[in-house]
Amino acid sequence: MFRILDVLALALVALVLLMPKPGIKTKAGLDGLDDAQRARSADLERLRTARPDDVGVAAALADLYLRGHRPEWALQTLSPLEGQPDHRVGLGLAMAHADRYELAEAKRALDLASGACAKDAGCTEPERARLALFHRSFDRVVADGVRFDDDPHRARALILEGLHNARVPGPPP
Repeated sequence: MFRILDVLALALVALVLLMPKPGIKTKAGLDGLDDAQRARSADLERLRTARPDDVGVAAALADLYLRGHRPEWALQTLSPLEGQPDHRVGLGLAMAHADRYELAEAKRALDLASGACAKDAGCTEPERARLALFHRSFDRVVADGVRFDDDPHRARALILEGLHNARVPGPPP
């Protein structure tokens, strides 16, 4: 009988010592999103669980993760679909890698997206222009061998130089 009371007393003391302090504040994992976007991400997560091979759902979810400053979540969402012939997968992977300053990996993902875009009828002209713009900025950084960890100012300057004077051509006459 006393042994049971000792175990209960020990459990009570452990519970009191291990409980979080009331001063600790928690915050949402996607604190960069508003409530409607967080609700949308929850809906997309549910759909992603039900249909893991749906590229549209995965791309929309990865886009929300990128807006919420969670590129590693976007990578985790899109990586299983890397072999899919859809440009949105490569573009999402490229943006997630770029957010993490992994510019060589971003360039490889852009190459994947460009190859898929050439074969994908759903790849529109604005998306092609967007891919070309990102290619122009990342190509120079990768070609010069600049790593963000070694020289962040030079990498930033090269990327901004590639993005500068960006002009999207109008529709053909």
